[in-house]
Amino acid sequence: MNVLIACHAGSGIGLGHLVRSLVVARNLHEAFNAEIAFFIQGPCINFQELKTYPHQFIDFSNDFFEIIKNNLARKEYQLIILDLFYDYIPENIDLILRELKQFDVKIIGIDSLKASKAVDLVFFPSFYIDEPIQKKCTAPLLFGWDCFLLNVKKSPEDWEPGKNILALTGGSDTTSLGQTLPKRLDELLPTESVLHWVSGPFSKPPCFSEICSISIQHHRRLQGLDDLMVKMNYAITVYGVSFFELLYYGIPTVVFSPYGEKDANELSAIFREEVAMVAKNSDDAVLKLKELMANDVLAKQLSQRSKLKLSVLGGKKFVQAVSDLLYEPRA
Repeated sequence: MNVLIACHAGSGIGLGHLVRSLVVARNLHEAFNAEIAFFIQGPCINFQELKTYPHQFIDFSNDFFEIIKNNLARKEYQLIILDLFYDYIPENIDLILRELKQFDVKIIGIDSLKASKAVDLVFFPSFYIDEPIQKKCTAPLLFGWDCFLLNVKKSPEDWEPGKNILALTGGSDTTSLGQTLPKRLDELLPTESVLHWVSGPFSKPPCFSEICSISIQHHRRLQGLDDLMVKMNYAITVYGVSFFELLYYGIPTVVFSPYGEKDANELSAIFREEVAMVAKNSDDAVLKLKELMANDVLAKQLSQRSKLKLSVLGGKKFVQAVSDLLYEPRA
């Protein structure tokens, strides 16, 4: 099986689309011995796992889909997987996808393309999707707690209280939390706390106090977060893929969205599931983190619930979906 995976990455986008695509590639290769090629629209990224596959970085000034179409004309593929950033999806996407399907390929959209009439399947790596969006989706739609495409490589352990706190603001920190949040954490957390601040590859340098009350360790250019996450006792994070990785590892977490009402429905659902503490904003998140660190009973409950929810990962479900799409006999 030949598979072409196309995704976006870069400043303002982050690495989430690329990381999810690598999880898909790993699972497809293991299940089908698939030959996989990557087309990535964005700047060159030194990502170790990406070196396993043939890949090409495409500048945003170039026509991404024209390059994909030209590649289909040169090589036979059975499947195209698209994990695209919403702002870079052209208005005539269905026309473009129908042109690609002339090469006798199936097309799966990850996350995006829910309104497309030209995809064969939409795989939504989340536990929640708004009902109006579900109704708009004409292609088969898969979502749920067993659909997360998490790039996790270790096993969860039993939670223990401690002093290590992980702070994540996304690959780009588009709302510049790094300029204010470290100081706020330094002001309010217990003095024995050890804050592990992770700067994403497209983030500006954070602003730490000249004299800190707590210990701060600054982590940069990380290829993955697994080794760090499993050592943490608590976390504070923006809503995104890494939040669900924290849930998988059972790290008691405070989550918030710095993007206005964009994630309001999802965070309301997270609150109802009782797998994390949900904050209104970054200031509220610091207060809730302080509260969480003082409540071992609550922290342990969050850890146990979150691990249970993500006991089955989405790679297996994606493999089954591909098998059904390509190999099941048609009625």
